[in-house]
Amino acid sequence: MVLDANSEVMISLRNLYRDLQDNVDFPLKDACRKDLISFLAKAADCIADLKLQAARAKALAERTASRKTLARHKPLFLLKIIS
Repeated sequence: MVLDANSEVMISLRNLYRDLQDNVDFPLKDACRKDLISFLAKAADCIADLKLQAARAKALAERTASRKTLARHKPLFLLKIIS
């Protein structure tokens, strides 16, 4: 699903910037510390939101599929009761 792919991209970005924050050779490490921490927190929130949306979309797709199956079989069920 697209939401799962977006989640994976955000995880990769978060890991990249977390590793950058931990890299001793990064010259702007101290100057960008607050910005990096803020970005990492926002990325974590975004990842959690994307995962929640993906779970909701999967649940909705499963419910829709099961209701379509139920709708197909319901007329046959009613015919058996009537006859």
